[in-house]
Amino acid sequence: MMLRGKWIGVGRVRAPRDVSRKWTAAGPGMILVLGVFSGCGPGDSGSVGRSAAFLRWDSAGVLISVTPGEEAETPLGWAVDSLPALALGADGSPSGPLFRVQGVRGLPEGGVLVVDGGSRELRFFDARGSLVRRVGRQGEGPGEFGDPVLVSSSVADSLLVFDKRLPRFQLFSIDGEDPRTLRHMNGWPSGRRPPVGALGLHVLFERGGSIGGEARARRDGVVREYRRYFWYDPLLGGQTPVDSFAFDFAFNAPEISFLIPFAAVSSATVGPNEAWISDGRAPEIRGFDIQGRLRRIFRVDQVGRPVSEALIQSSIGQQYALMPESRAGLWEDLYAGAPIPHTLPPFQSLRIDERGWLWAERNPWDPAQPTEWLVFDLEGRARGTIRTPPGLDVRWIGEDRILGVWKDDLGVEFVRQHGLRRGERPEQSAQLDGADRGIREDR
Repeated sequence: MMLRGKWIGVGRVRAPRDVSRKWTAAGPGMILVLGVFSGCGPGDSGSVGRSAAFLRWDSAGVLISVTPGEEAETPLGWAVDSLPALALGADGSPSGPLFRVQGVRGLPEGGVLVVDGGSRELRFFDARGSLVRRVGRQGEGPGEFGDPVLVSSSVADSLLVFDKRLPRFQLFSIDGEDPRTLRHMNGWPSGRRPPVGALGLHVLFERGGSIGGEARARRDGVVREYRRYFWYDPLLGGQTPVDSFAFDFAFNAPEISFLIPFAAVSSATVGPNEAWISDGRAPEIRGFDIQGRLRRIFRVDQVGRPVSEALIQSSIGQQYALMPESRAGLWEDLYAGAPIPHTLPPFQSLRIDERGWLWAERNPWDPAQPTEWLVFDLEGRARGTIRTPPGLDVRWIGEDRILGVWKDDLGVEFVRQHGLRRGERPEQSAQLDGADRGIREDR
């Protein structure tokens, strides 16, 4: 791979592109297909009666959707319950505690699937949280696992499980029956990293690493990394490049190496028709088909949120809690010399809900606060923001509920289910207080 004239030996990575500049100016091939929208249509759930200019046009086969920042920042009017309706993983329950949760998915009729990496099991729960059955154990036979990970997929009637240790894929029916092993033919391309998601049997992988091997830090102490995304066919072993990025990742100070605070990192997810990827810099998300071709861009027309001095001091305070008191003052000097970005990354992670709508997580600089998401509809319009409870790692979003992993003060994992109410006015939304009362535990 060559980057700025240097070869690093893992395939080509191109320098980050300024896509916003590339697509902002209307060129000769740009055809306006959808002009100005006023408010939301009568059939659009989540409408809050606002009026804004939303633009959508085609440029050389790429459909571009642009939402004004003012509209994108408006509360969507949906609400996520602050208290979980269900908490799975309680010690002493029939299901037992959870350890290394590596997949969560909602099932028909309100059921829940949890992939537990510690026990190497698929655990199936009904809508009341009762354990229905366990599938799997340690081993290499059909229905057995070395290190299972559930692959997110829009396919409703099957489960795709990737085994990081063997490695291999296994395909199950939605109830965990009839395992079928999918073996690759041409070696393994990702260093056994779990897939991002799957579109049918086309699996999106992310591969990353340091640029320059041992001499990876520049003279200014900045460590540069890369991310490469590609489709993989587990039946034939073929790879199709999708996108790639290089970015500043860490900082080597004289006494310590640490991640650059508020640094941009790429993120991705897979929807019903394409892979969605954000480079972590521009406020836009790009959609690629299974041939690796750029097909759609969802963009928000806004400037980045500044990294204020208050944010920097808050981040330093979080580092203090991890260091002995005698070394706490070290972080003041480290942050003073680190290349801290001027603006926050627009997006931190991506999810697709059951409707096919795209959720983009805003940079969660304070884990004690509710997490904010921007929600894009099927046309690429950023319909507004919604918040999820503090500390909840959202893994799956359904029509009327979300599932995520939450850890207590001792690091014990629970899978929590919170109700999702679409279409309410902002003033009707419940406040997220992170309280733990009223939890119905699995029995």
